[in-house]
Amino acid sequence: MMPDDVRRVEAARSGDRPALERLLAERGRVAAAAIASCVRGREDAEDLLQETFLRAVRGIAGLRDAAKFDSWLYGIGRRVALEGRHQTKAAPLMEVAAAQEPGHGDGGEKEGRMKRLREAVDRLPGEYRATLTLFYQGGRSYQEIADLTGLSRAAVNQRLTRARAILRESLGLREGGCDGV
Repeated sequence: MMPDDVRRVEAARSGDRPALERLLAERGRVAAAAIASCVRGREDAEDLLQETFLRAVRGIAGLRDAAKFDSWLYGIGRRVALEGRHQTKAAPLMEVAAAQEPGHGDGGEKEGRMKRLREAVDRLPGEYRATLTLFYQGGRSYQEIADLTGLSRAAVNQRLTRARAILRESLGLREGGCDGV
C-alpha cells in the first residue's frame, strides 16, 4: 500500500467514516475477487460484497496493521463468501479474463466464445478461480496476489499456470497460440 493509503486506513480506524467509505470504494475489488472464488451468482456476489463491507465497517478498529488492509479485506470477503456459499446456488461467474478474448468473427461468435470461456472459468477449482480473478479482473501482480492470499509468488505462478492449462484443455485450445488463455 502507498503511504497515503496507510494514512487513510489509520484515519478509518480512528472513526473517520468517509475515509473508510473511500477505501472500500477504491479497494473493494479485492473482496470481490475473494467472493468470486467461492460463489458464481452475480446477485449473490453483490449481496456478499455488501455484507463484507458491513463487517469491515464494524471491524476496522480491530485491524492491527494498516498496511495489511487489502489482505484483511480479502480475508473478510473470503469468510463471508464461504459462509454464503452454502446459502447460494451456482450461476455464471463475473467476467474474468474478458480482455483476453480475441475479437475474431461477428458479435454472435464472440459472444458464444465468451460464454464458453465464462463457463470454463466457472468449472475451475475455487483456488484457481480466485487467483485468475485477482490477476485478470483485479489487475493484481503476482506479488500482490501472494500478499493478499498468503501464498508464495511461486505458488501464485503455479496456480495461474495450472488454471490456464485447465482452461486451454477445457476449451480445446492449443498451448502457445493466439487463444488469449
